[in-house]
Amino acid sequence: MKQVLKQQILLFTLLVIFNGSFCLDPFYEDCVPKHCGDGMSIRFPFFIRGLHEPHCGYPGFELVCNDDGLPVLNISGNYYSFENIDYKAGSMRLLNYPTITCNSSITNVTLGGNLFWMDRSSTSELVFLTDCTKEVPKNLTRYMIGSCDPAVQLVMLSDDSNLGSAKEVCTQVVVALVEEQDGERRRKVVVDGGNYAEVVKRGFTLFWSAQECVDCERSGGRCGYKWFPFQFLCFCPQSIQPASCPNVSEQTTEAPNIDCSFRIRRSPMYFRIDFNIETESPIANRLQHPNLNSDAESKTPNSIVTSEHPQSESVGFESTGMNTTTTGWLKARKQPSYF
Repeated sequence: MKQVLKQQILLFTLLVIFNGSFCLDPFYEDCVPKHCGDGMSIRFPFFIRGLHEPHCGYPGFELVCNDDGLPVLNISGNYYSFENIDYKAGSMRLLNYPTITCNSSITNVTLGGNLFWMDRSSTSELVFLTDCTKEVPKNLTRYMIGSCDPAVQLVMLSDDSNLGSAKEVCTQVVVALVEEQDGERRRKVVVDGGNYAEVVKRGFTLFWSAQECVDCERSGGRCGYKWFPFQFLCFCPQSIQPASCPNVSEQTTEAPNIDCSFRIRRSPMYFRIDFNIETESPIANRLQHPNLNSDAESKTPNSIVTSEHPQSESVGFESTGMNTTTTGWLKARKQPSYF
């Protein structure tokens, strides 16, 4: 019995040490594209709080999912929902929902830092004026947002000739961004209380400044980031690389009939690894040995393997497949660590 157990442990050791390409890197799996419920794929440079690990995105690009299932971005304290993301162009269309209703949470758009920028030539500023007096001059009544009664609120474009007189009767001024369409500025289109909601719903486009992900994705990897110190990383199926994955297509085509995904759970002395055996192979058949489970499960990590080598550490694993669960602990050589 003990001899059989030793053979099985040796087999797992060889699998982990010499055939690392059998299994997917955990950081690669962490960064699978996710969505909030609307179907919009979220990936680098963005990452979703609670769905992605922070290393899957760029600092400052964290999203949250709102109650409507939309991804929301916080820019300098303002929350914007996504209408669209164009990863190829490095742009996103955002919408500031509070501007559609009489909401006191409307705030000025401020692009802090150098993460985001906009094309000013195609973006207009929509000005909201609040805390206005009851006696609004007749020339300003068209700009009143009717649903805001009794709180008087005006709205107009920043280049409207009546903006000066509006500021004389309103004490609070907030600027939102909207995308210009069909040369509206040139045609001097007037935005007022009657049509402003349609203009706001267009949203506006921002471009982002973050590390390019093209080379990594083309090579079959998923982009990520090391936060301390800041460093772009390419998470490959079997390794972590600084820019792109080496020969991923060749490794994939030559892989054996075994698909095992790492789920590493760290403890002070051990790594526990879950193997999911999905297809038949000589190795998979070996893992079904009827005597392995009872022996392996009765052992403690320390009684199975020990290591004093500075370049190795104990690794615990659980193998599930072919209706068989196998548990054991083994010693594997450390991989280069980026974290």
